[in-house]
Amino acid sequence: MNDRLRSRHEVAAREPLRLRNLRLPFAVRLTARRGAHRLSSDRRSGILSEGASLVLPVYHALHYEGATIVDVRAGHELHLSIYDQTPEAASGGDANTAAARRCTDADPALTTRLARAVFLNPAADWTPCGAAAHVGMTIGALKTQLFREGSALTATVREQRLMRALLELLTPPPAWGRDMGHLAVQVGLTPHARLDEIFLRHFGCCAAQLARLSWCPALTWSIAPTLHLIH
Repeated sequence: MNDRLRSRHEVAAREPLRLRNLRLPFAVRLTARRGAHRLSSDRRSGILSEGASLVLPVYHALHYEGATIVDVRAGHELHLSIYDQTPEAASGGDANTAAARRCTDADPALTTRLARAVFLNPAADWTPCGAAAHVGMTIGALKTQLFREGSALTATVREQRLMRALLELLTPPPAWGRDMGHLAVQVGLTPHARLDEIFLRHFGCCAAQLARLSWCPALTWSIAPTLHLIH
């Protein structure tokens, strides 16, 4: 390992990554590629051992508490594989179970459908008018249905724009070009959005720290080829 890469690993070790409120409108397989990782939800917590994986259901919140022991030489990595349907359904298995899962994934709640659309294309027009046009509903019907599901358009749009920004920050440059203003616009926020403050409130970690850690990421991600991200 050269001196520059070693110094980056040392920085990552000094600044352990911890994130809360990670929530995606897709099924996500979490895999501990290197090291063991502490994970928690609102109801339970535990450690994902190296080499182990688990599937996070659609729209379930996760808090990442960091690696249990950081080996500066080996590093640590938790990988998020984002699917357009449950991983089990995508890989086959029992025909009846897979078919049922595909049916469930194909007909999600309105909140989930909107959240997926926002995540994939965060800079689109997600005003009430734009969102209603996207799902083929009137604004009134849209708001009523979201209320019935216990959600709201503004909160859903904001959450998924931030999730998209988070994953972009976890991608080594030049994926987002090092320019925070450009990244903000790319995910539908204003160019003058105070990403550090917004991230600290929502994720418990500032955007600048994530940008530093992206060189030696503790959290990596990939997305199913059937899901098309719009930049």
